[in-house]
Order: sequence, then C-alpha cells, then structure tokens
Amino acid sequence: MEKGRSFLLLSRYLFLIILGIPNLYLFYLILTPLTVYPVLWILNSIYGANLLANNIIFVENVYTKIIPACVGGAAYYLLTILNLTTPMSIKKRIKSLIFLFSTFFAINIARIVLFVVLFTQG
Repeated sequence: MEKGRSFLLLSRYLFLIILGIPNLYLFYLILTPLTVYPVLWILNSIYGANLLANNIIFVENVYTKIIPACVGGAAYYLLTILNLTTPMSIKKRIKSLIFLFSTFFAINIARIVLFVVLFTQG
C-alpha cells in the first residue's frame, strides 16, 4: 500500500475514534434539535402540539419526551463508521453519507410521529 493511501486510511480511522470519544456528544448536539423541531412541526400541524422544556412535546393530554435514544445518535455514528471504513472515492463517500443520513433522518422522524399518533389515539 502506498504512503498516501495508508495516510488517508489512518486519518479516517483516527477521525472515527476522535468523533466517538466524547460519548457521541457532537451527534446528539446537532441531531437533537434537528429531530425535535420537525416532529413538533408535524404534530403541531396535526394536533396543535406544544414544545415544553427539555424536549418534551405536549399533544392532547399526552407528554412525549424526545430522549437521546429517539434521536439515534449511535445509529448515525454506526452509519458513519460503515461509510468511512469502506473504500470509495471522496465524491462517492460524501454522496453516500448524505444519502444514509437523510434516509435515516426521514425514517426516524416518521417513526417518532407514528408512535406519538398511536399513543394519543389510545
């Protein structure tokens, strides 16, 4: 393996380690508001939901708290690991990350909204 390729491989793995060291803090810092506000917007358009403190959404006498497990920061980290450990060109890697993150984001938002809708109906 030539020096340039081995340096890129080593830098990708080092980046993954640094990204995961602070308990995925960066993922949750960015993704929590990106998850809470679309869910709130959808539920507000359906039910007139309100956002309370600490990511709690109030919908028809039901309180729903968006916890870190709902945000799925560890899943985004896993998708990042899978992407950065697979050999591909930079252009393809960026497109792949955008596709993975946007697809998971959309499915995650739909999942949370579906659960809230099902629990408010019961």
